Amino acid sequence: MSNRKAKNMKSKILKRGFGYLLLLCLLVQGCDVAYQYDIESGIDEYHGDSSNVTVDTVQSIDVSMYDQARVFPGLVDTLTERRIADTTITLDLSRQSSDAYTLGVKAVPLPIYSTGLYAGAGELVTITVAENVLGLSVQIGAHMDDLTNEGVTSREPIVYTKKALFPGKNYIRNNLGGYIWIVKQQNITGDPQYKLKVTNVYKAPDYVAHNNTDINTWSDEILHTSVPWLELKGKHVAFSVSRARIVNKMQEDPSWTDKLETLLDTWDRIMEDYYYTYYGLTAGNGDGKFRAPDFPERVVLDVQLKENVYMRWQGQPIVALNTNVMMNDLTDLNGLASGNSTNIFTALGNNYALSVSPWWTQMTAAANRIPLYRLSEQSYKDGLTTKISDVFTGENQGIYEQWPLALSYAATDTAKWFRFDDNTDFDAFSLLPIVQLAYYNNDNWAFYRHLNELMKGTRPAAGLDAFYTELCTYFKKDFSPFFDHWGIDISDRARAQGYIYPVLDKTIWKYDPLSKNPNAQVETYSPSHYRYRSNRVNWEVRAFDMDYNNNDQVDDNGAIEHILDGYKSSLWHSQWRPSNLPVPHYIVIDMKNRQQIDGFFFANGHREYRMSHMILETTDADEIDLDDMSVNWYKIAEIRSVDDFGNYSAADGVKPYAEGLSGKYHNEQFYEFINKKNVRYLRVVIPEVSVKNSVLHTLSEFGTFYYQ
Repeated sequence: MSNRKAKNMKSKILKRGFGYLLLLCLLVQGCDVAYQYDIESGIDEYHGDSSNVTVDTVQSIDVSMYDQARVFPGLVDTLTERRIADTTITLDLSRQSSDAYTLGVKAVPLPIYSTGLYAGAGELVTITVAENVLGLSVQIGAHMDDLTNEGVTSREPIVYTKKALFPGKNYIRNNLGGYIWIVKQQNITGDPQYKLKVTNVYKAPDYVAHNNTDINTWSDEILHTSVPWLELKGKHVAFSVSRARIVNKMQEDPSWTDKLETLLDTWDRIMEDYYYTYYGLTAGNGDGKFRAPDFPERVVLDVQLKENVYMRWQGQPIVALNTNVMMNDLTDLNGLASGNSTNIFTALGNNYALSVSPWWTQMTAAANRIPLYRLSEQSYKDGLTTKISDVFTGENQGIYEQWPLALSYAATDTAKWFRFDDNTDFDAFSLLPIVQLAYYNNDNWAFYRHLNELMKGTRPAAGLDAFYTELCTYFKKDFSPFFDHWGIDISDRARAQGYIYPVLDKTIWKYDPLSKNPNAQVETYSPSHYRYRSNRVNWEVRAFDMDYNNNDQVDDNGAIEHILDGYKSSLWHSQWRPSNLPVPHYIVIDMKNRQQIDGFFFANGHREYRMSHMILETTDADEIDLDDMSVNWYKIAEIRSVDDFGNYSAADGVKPYAEGLSGKYHNEQFYEFINKKNVRYLRVVIPEVSVKNSVLHTLSEFGTFYYQ
């Protein structure tokens, strides 16, 4: 907006406002200059209860809420604390503020400027704004949770005041006092060296990293000031903490102040390496989708939060209870470096989680711990800690309990179902394969950075299949053996994308991050016995009863097509409504062309109506109708007693894939033909009742495999 347009607009607003003010002055026989720009409009963001404010137009103190201010946020000793009559602060108005939608995340830092100034309770603050500057607001008090509906509270329900700033002199007071922020509208940019004059305030003893702060002088200032709240500020972080907590830290650990610079540097590095870079953000990027925030991540400690939670998990600023635990999360260098700032990392992880996530349900919770894990892992590598800190809580649910079990689980060449098999449903369990992929070929998390950039840029399809195909494309390798060893289901369509590349060259599912030599057990992978699953994308399948009536319970999500989708969680359910259909049941498959196959597999899933007897047939006919009962079928395999993996004694024409095969009945069961088959059509015959002694049957997967 041009200056002329801005002035015209301001003139119109002021003329209208002046009329209202004139009427108000006539009614109350007086007019307070402090509110000359306090216009009732959508621009003014004043949040105080003005009806209870006693306004003093001279620079005296309104003490009407001193008792409440003494409780929270605390009082400045007006007799001993030096009041700053006039000061000028510099604001970089060229900073840009990205919105969360543009960045593709949940929440981003708000465009808030720390001032290093504090307003005393009930004291009138004057802020002078240049003629050509619009879009700024002033806020007194960093504690913004409204406790009006919380019943008994530890402080006044509303303790902050915020109002818009207009060119000229602006007046604001908060009868409780508070730290002063300047807030900018998101779409406003301006002078990188803008000067703002502020009158009648106190100095907040902020610690600002890389500001040539003499730590002894600062420590002495903390011990002798009465300003109750201040900020600890790095390049990317700003923590609003109480002076009392700082004093406690200094008393508990006399060396705490000596580590403060390193602490804030560590937080800055965390934000740069484990959040901004990891999520594809760079400083000053001209593309808003990839621009790292110009404003710091803020954490505000408060004595009570809305809904009586101990922390607000999403949003900016992050708010948390003013407790030792939260203070340590922010300011304990040893705890931070060892990965013990779990609360703050959880909130940051929620804020920066991509709105279009590359992760699928089984991995989401573990993926949110990646920044915290990487920090603790790096501290371990750098020798700062003797072990990688456990980033998961709960008895027997951490990485030191779960990862040895997970390594054993992945090492065996068996049929599995990730997070459905016994003792695998842990987030720590899920984190291990994520870490293993991060270090394939010493990639050091670069693939995940690439993936996050992709999700933020083109925002392609998400989920397991998309993750898998991008992984294969990125490394130009077929990772299907890795996913099979972990029992992670992949669709045939995705597998086909992986099969175009050479198969994985090393057993990365044996990579052990807890070892001093993580690759010690990793070896060259030989794919000679790898079971390549036939691509079933174009297969046609039908289900029938003994008279070749359709046998799908479609309205129960039990369509026969589910046995070809690659996921054990979906299934075919024989018809039971309006009535059960008699056995034998038939499943007829057209693979669309003759294929050389070495065996077949099936999976029962979790449903209880699994078959107790199965016959597999084929035909030599070149073209058939799947519902033709007259086709000449002949048996190529028969399996009886398929209730579990341990009973293979009654099997004809096939042998179970016996190398280490173990597991549950719901997982895939692989059977290798004694002689390779060249077939197009297959018919699964279910001649008897299920193991539940019922004509009802379920099946979650059926397919064939071959060796290369």
